[in-house]
Amino acid sequence: MIYQSANMKHLMLRYGAHVLLDATYRTTKYGLSLFFVAVKTNVDTQVVAAFVTEDEKMVTVAAALTHIKTVNPEWAPKTFVVDCHDSEIGAIQETFPGKNIKYASLVELKQLGLHRFERQRLFIYLVCLTY
Repeated sequence: MIYQSANMKHLMLRYGAHVLLDATYRTTKYGLSLFFVAVKTNVDTQVVAAFVTEDEKMVTVAAALTHIKTVNPEWAPKTFVVDCHDSEIGAIQETFPGKNIKYASLVELKQLGLHRFERQRLFIYLVCLTY
């Protein structure tokens, strides 16, 4: 299942050059993985698409990203920030060949005691500092 509202699509097209892909990795009650595609806006970090998968395989994540890419043909991401998970990295490389992928550990940021979205915001700021 993939979800993107009209406002999410607007934010993706406006701020989607640097993208964070993060997932819950089966920490939900139902054993499903919830993936968030987020961007840093001029105000805060916003989720611009979300999808739920039964597994975390690269082919499954790539299929969801391909669908998001298809319904947002004007979206031109330059950089993806991911936690160091092979399925995410492989899916991005397959769906967006040649794009820059930054690796950082959200687990390490979690040790700072920040709320999840504060960690994501810091994560994206760190990436944006490299440009």
